[in-house]
Amino acid sequence: TLIHAIEYIPYYPYFPYDEKKIHKDLIDEVTLKMDQLKDVFVQNDITVNDYIIKEGNAYEVICETANDINACAIVLGVGQHYLMEKLIGSTTEKVARMAEQKVIIINYEKQTEIHKILCAYDFSENSETALDSAINMAQRLDAHLDILHIVHEHFYFNPVAPVIAPDSEVFTTHHNNIANAKNNVNQILEEKISVKKIDHLSYKTHISQGDPIMEIFKFIETNNTDLLSIGSSGHSKITRFFLGSTAEKILRKAPCSIMTSKKIHIQ
Repeated sequence: TLIHAIEYIPYYPYFPYDEKKIHKDLIDEVTLKMDQLKDVFVQNDITVNDYIIKEGNAYEVICETANDINACAIVLGVGQHYLMEKLIGSTTEKVARMAEQKVIIINYEKQTEIHKILCAYDFSENSETALDSAINMAQRLDAHLDILHIVHEHFYFNPVAPVIAPDSEVFTTHHNNIANAKNNVNQILEEKISVKKIDHLSYKTHISQGDPIMEIFKFIETNNTDLLSIGSSGHSKITRFFLGSTAEKILRKAPCSIMTSKKIHIQ
C-alpha cells in the first residue's frame, strides 16, 4: 500500500492566494506521481493496493493508516543528510518512535540491494523481535546475518582514557569480570541461537565490549553492513520523547538502512 501525506498549507493574510486552487493543483500533482509510482511496482510484478492520499501531520497519517490496514511494516526512505543526523524530529524519526509496526528506513545513498544484515541483540524482548525480523529478512533476501552482542564497559575502565590506574587491583578485577561476562554471554548466545534453528542461513555471532552505539557504528563501517535490525525502545512514548532510546540515537547517525522492531509485531 502506497501512502502520501499532505501537510497543512499555512495561510498568510498579508500574502493572499487562491487556497482552493493551490489545494486542487497539489492533489492533482500528487495523484499523478502516485499513479506513476504504482505503475513502476506493477511493472516489477509487485502487487499494489490502491494508493492512499491523506491530509494531516505526516507521521500521524502514516502511523494511523498502518494501523487501519493492519500493516506489518512501514517503509520510509531517507538520505542526503547521513540518515537522521541533521533531521532530528523529522517525520522518519517520529514514525520510528510512535509506530507499533516494524519500521524499515532505507538510505538510498547506500547500495540498494541488501546482502549483509546486522542484528544488535541484547537478550531483551524487543531485541528478540529484532532478531526474528532480521532472520526473516535474511531468509527472504538470501543475505548474510551478523548477530552482535555488546558487553557494556564503563568509561572509568576504558583503556583509551583510563580513570582507574591499569595496574590497580580494581582495574584487574574489572577486566576479569568482563572476560567472565563474555564467556557467559557466549554460552547464552549459543543457546538462544540454537532455538532459532537457522543453520540453513549464512550467519555469524559476535561479542564486543564498549559503548553500544559506538560498537554498532564501528561494526557497520568495518563490515559494510547494508541493514541494521534493532529493537525499538520499550519505554512509554513520553519517556522516549524526552530521553530518546539507543535505537533513536542510532537512527540519527547510522550510515546504513535500519529496521526497528517492537514486541507487538514480529512477522
